[in-house]
Amino acid sequence: MAYIPRHPSEVTQDWLRQVLGDAHLKLASVDTLGEGYMSRLLRLHIGSDSETTPDTMIVKIASSDDANLAIAMAFDSYRKETRFYRHIAQAVKVNLPHVYLNEVSPDGGRFLLGLEDLSHLAQVAQGDSADKSQTMQAMRTLAAIHASHWQQQEHTLPAFPDAVEASAEGLPTMLEASLAVADSSVGAGVRQLLLTYAGETAVHLPSFLEAPQTLIHSDFRSSNIFFNTTHDLATVVDWGDFVFGPAAFDLAIFLTSSLSVDNRRHWERGALELYTASLAEAGIDYPFASCWDDYRLLMPPCAYLPAMVAGGIEAADTGLATELFHRLDAAISDNLDWLQERFGITG
Repeated sequence: MAYIPRHPSEVTQDWLRQVLGDAHLKLASVDTLGEGYMSRLLRLHIGSDSETTPDTMIVKIASSDDANLAIAMAFDSYRKETRFYRHIAQAVKVNLPHVYLNEVSPDGGRFLLGLEDLSHLAQVAQGDSADKSQTMQAMRTLAAIHASHWQQQEHTLPAFPDAVEASAEGLPTMLEASLAVADSSVGAGVRQLLLTYAGETAVHLPSFLEAPQTLIHSDFRSSNIFFNTTHDLATVVDWGDFVFGPAAFDLAIFLTSSLSVDNRRHWERGALELYTASLAEAGIDYPFASCWDDYRLLMPPCAYLPAMVAGGIEAADTGLATELFHRLDAAISDNLDWLQERFGITG
């Protein structure tokens, strides 16, 4: 096993020569791309005469923040992501980054991914809005991901109920605190619905499991997607949360977090029509009416994303959390009566 760095200072030229097996490469520079919610990203600039050594590479290691590391451990995210690239990726017929390094510690507390640098592709900042072309490419990409394991549970895949159980611990307190950060971005009816869901996640899990189940990304949003103008499908990264779960959860995450309110309202029905049509091309029957209801039903669990962002380690996350809550509030408000009935809320 290659040594797994705990800190960017350990990503040195000697270390890189050893792990890539290129004794003469030059590590020109290391750029810190930021501390994510569960990991840290670096871009390495490399000089080498070897055809197998890239000019640049993205290195992903464990978070240096204790709270974020604890969350990653609770979800087993590091083991899951390395496992995805080793054992699951070949069955998923979408674009994925090339993997140069893939290691995880026995306890799952440290990991190392060396990935293809995708900066030549288009990416949409999470606080901005995907355009219509990008939205439709995301729908085709999701259909391809979901078609790989549609209604074919494999015992080797992580289970959605386990992820829900992990996220439910402390969710009411975290959500209430994060809603305070969002302030007026969430109306009273939506706030009641979200807090009710947060306190009763186990009660609503069976209804989520009635929707079609497949391999889902679970964090399918613009910051984890690289859009491609020369290919029908996007390139998807950050697979540390993949599970076997309801397909509509990925749809809900993307459409409620990666589009402005107006763009979602204009395009969401067309997006779901394209998604179900793309599944039909793969021989999968998922009627639009069923998909539409499942998509709406899976909106409340999407609150975990802005709640996490609100509690993130960067001060700038407050503004992003407010925008994400605003988008989710609008999506739920558009369906509030229906959702209140489904979640047993009266008055």
